[in-house]
Amino acid sequence: MIDAFAGAGGNAIAFASSGRWNRVYAIEKDPKVLACAKHNAAVYGVQDKISWFEGDSFDIIQKELAGVGEFSVMFASPPWGGTYCNTVDRSKLKLDRTWVQIRLRVRSIDNAAIQLTRHL
Repeated sequence: MIDAFAGAGGNAIAFASSGRWNRVYAIEKDPKVLACAKHNAAVYGVQDKISWFEGDSFDIIQKELAGVGEFSVMFASPPWGGTYCNTVDRSKLKLDRTWVQIRLRVRSIDNAAIQLTRHL
């Protein structure tokens, strides 16, 4: 399981806790948020089940996780902007374009899911 936008680790921790995945690969570009995610994984006792990566999700998946692609599922919960979503004209958000961009940049993984914000 690859969590492409790990944030503070909630989804990666849930995946690791489920027992469904042998290994969870979690990617976060912000070092402070990544430190928080690692701390949270330790609190829930799953720190040894998650491999953490700091940087651009697409680069890491293509370079460092290329070998796990055909055996993995990619979960993408991109940063939708938090409260920013409340002020946006939802008709102008390009969800199809976002999904296509994710799929085009990560061709090595056949199984993928995207989580949409509840504001959409």
